[in-house]
Amino acid sequence: MSRPIFHLTKLKKAFGTKVILDEISLSFIEGARIGVIGHNGSGKTTLLRLIAGEDKDYDGICQPIDGLTIGYVPQEPHLNPEMTVKEHLDEAVSSIRALVEEYEKITHDLGDLEGEALDKAMARMEVLQIEIEHRDAWELERHLEQAHHALGLPPMDAKIAPLSGGEMRRVALCKTLIAHPDLLLLDEPTNHLDANTVQWLETHLANYEGTIILITHDRYFLDNVVTWMLEIERTKAYPFEGNYSAYLEKKMARLNSEKKVEAARQRKMKEELEWIRTSPKARATKSKARLRRYDDMLQEQKDMADDKIEIQIPPGRKLGNKVLEVHGLSKAYGEKKLIEDMSFELPPGGILGVIGENGTGKTTLMRIILEQEKADSGEVILGKTVDLCYMDQSRVHLEDENTVFEEIAEGGTRFPSARASWQPAPTFPVSTSGERISRSGSGSCQVDNATECRSPRCYAMAATSSSSTNPRTTWTSRPCRCSRRHCSTSRDAPSS
Repeated sequence: MSRPIFHLTKLKKAFGTKVILDEISLSFIEGARIGVIGHNGSGKTTLLRLIAGEDKDYDGICQPIDGLTIGYVPQEPHLNPEMTVKEHLDEAVSSIRALVEEYEKITHDLGDLEGEALDKAMARMEVLQIEIEHRDAWELERHLEQAHHALGLPPMDAKIAPLSGGEMRRVALCKTLIAHPDLLLLDEPTNHLDANTVQWLETHLANYEGTIILITHDRYFLDNVVTWMLEIERTKAYPFEGNYSAYLEKKMARLNSEKKVEAARQRKMKEELEWIRTSPKARATKSKARLRRYDDMLQEQKDMADDKIEIQIPPGRKLGNKVLEVHGLSKAYGEKKLIEDMSFELPPGGILGVIGENGTGKTTLMRIILEQEKADSGEVILGKTVDLCYMDQSRVHLEDENTVFEEIAEGGTRFPSARASWQPAPTFPVSTSGERISRSGSGSCQVDNATECRSPRCYAMAATSSSSTNPRTTWTSRPCRCSRRHCSTSRDAPSS
């Protein structure tokens, strides 16, 4: 039977008065592949950061076994911009190469040893052999070359600084995978990956010698990779054995059971309410504990209620016949050509999807249209009635000290519309609207919620034209991967 390698005991994590994880007790077993799911802001990323040791501010026990190596790839990895791709990968495998080098040195020196020294050398070689085989170190160089090709990394001598966000994430993913930690933590590993690369990653993780805990909204990835599902819901964690399809069946059975319990509770509440509405004289003859029980049931009903989510989008001003025209556009960085003699026209009401491999110039095109980047040649013509709104894949335009509401309303008390003031429900739980961005996003709390701050802000601006880079990066839906699986409809991703 597989041994537990990581223990959570009565783990509690809160940000101020808001409890994210409450009294969670779990053990992760060796070799398990676990998919973590839940609504955005439910605490999935927080859980991974706690396990990775990046967040030490919690109550309870969050403890790995002795000697456990942990690798963590966050949604926004941090790489030294002055280092090359090769230097990052060499840094990741230095400890593995050291094992092989030590083994080879002992083998070379064996002929000069005898007695107790020889016995110690042989014992050490046995330990090294086990660790080398566990990390598949004999095939390290082949794995490096294979991962570099499969993940579509930039050239080995490329500096990190000028790389696109997708390229940097691929380097971080490769760096962690090739280090082969005992416990691999992946937060949205399929972001920025094309269909072929996702297929390779599925196969790699399915054959991975170690324990994996990952967060993804890709149900097909979950079906093909994981052996356990862990649902984070209302501060609690619910494990389910099996992949995502098995989880859905078990979740449905659990919901049906909860419905029966809820129906019985509603009947009981109705009885108690009828009793409370009786005359004070009749109530005086009864136990006051009944009043407390009724209050407890009301509170339980409040705790179980989900936040209602709704978006109201204000109308923009009327568009003219000309929206966007691009003529003969070219852009290169040194000898690397990204865009060459590109021309197209976007009509009123048009929706243009830009696709391509990482580093091919998708974000660069957006930045040229926004005049944040200058083209080498060609021109971009915007219609006179066009108001632009841009949602990038980073969060550099969010002010950490603003609350969520202030950031969306841009300092106002209500959201401005083209015709009148209005106030939509946010796409994140209403309880987070007073939190600061630094805690709801890029800081110590929820990455997903900060990402969601940007779209309502664009809607509130009533822009007549908008552009976005990876708008679904942390939202609870994904387009289908038609290039991988035949389908005719879009496919929603798991959100609970």
